[in-house]
Amino acid sequence: MSEKLYLSLDSKKLAEEISNSKESVCYVAPGILPVVAEALAKVAQSLGTESITVCLDLSEEVFRMGYGTMEAVKKLQDSQIKLNSSSGLRAGIIVIDDFGYMFTPTALLLEADEISDAPNAIRLLETQVTEVRIRISEKERNLIAQKAETDKERERILQQDVEVESKEVQDSQIYKIDEILKKNPPIRFDLQRQVHVFSTYFQYVEISMSGVRIQRRRIPIPQGLFTANAKEELNDKLKTTFEMIETDKEFPLNALENKLKGIKETYTCFLNKKSRVILKEKIPEFKNEIYQIEKELAKNKKNLVEKLNIKLEKSKQQILEYCVSILNEHPPKEMTSCLPNQYGDEEIKSWVESQIFGTYPKAEELCKEMKLEVRVMPKSSA
Repeated sequence: MSEKLYLSLDSKKLAEEISNSKESVCYVAPGILPVVAEALAKVAQSLGTESITVCLDLSEEVFRMGYGTMEAVKKLQDSQIKLNSSSGLRAGIIVIDDFGYMFTPTALLLEADEISDAPNAIRLLETQVTEVRIRISEKERNLIAQKAETDKERERILQQDVEVESKEVQDSQIYKIDEILKKNPPIRFDLQRQVHVFSTYFQYVEISMSGVRIQRRRIPIPQGLFTANAKEELNDKLKTTFEMIETDKEFPLNALENKLKGIKETYTCFLNKKSRVILKEKIPEFKNEIYQIEKELAKNKKNLVEKLNIKLEKSKQQILEYCVSILNEHPPKEMTSCLPNQYGDEEIKSWVESQIFGTYPKAEELCKEMKLEVRVMPKSSA
């Protein structure tokens, strides 16, 4: 390493220096990235795992902040390198043989792990390296004590308190955190950094219009209402559903949906598959456009009730006529057992109504479901 007191350390530089180790490596930081873990694993093959000390903060928060990855932890685990965990650890220390640095680990949530000239590390003096190792863990303290030149110095070292409280990590602990992260993975860090950079200019927005596609509403005809010995082609027909409302170009709801789609495309854009953003300075114009849509929707809801009732009643009669034509030819026992011996079309209609029209919607209910929802938020929950 350079003899400079201040320097910049990223994961790539750390890995390069670790690879040149001749005796031992002590790595203490909140987390660890794959390139560093790979270097430690290779060094462990030549120096032995007992020469490698790793202390992390093995917690869910660390991975979500981007101090390290589970991939890197598993690499160390597979290499039989014992891991210690110190809760809340945020400072970084790397000691390679007889020199070391204290450094500020990079949180990928805030910035990329890239080569930079900005200093984030300070070189430790030789005496500081020794004292740091003594206080990091019992393992390091014992290694230093073994190299003491005098019994007095050895006794002094062994009497020093370990100041970085840590516990050996069990495989079950790694498995538990890994399962949590699999079920709810951290948000992509490159995406989050973009959000931090551009949050001054953009806001998240959620836009949805629901309940307006009433022309797509269908009502199924329960096949159980009909006789089981109907012909095969009849059975196929009975599996069909009825459109409650026929396609009608006079209905203005499609036009409203298209207008809302145009507003979305004009004022917002996708940040990812789920999240839309809008320029803050465009929000007043956007809200005015949305207000006009809301007014049109409210007006249409009021005018549609009467028209919908007519169409729903027409649809209902079509279903009844369809059923009567089939049930006259193939009357099921479920029906005949409920009707007098002499029955006609009206009795069949009444029976069918009791079977399938209990939950048939009313126009007022359909119109009440029509909603336009817009939320402008400073942060995304996606």
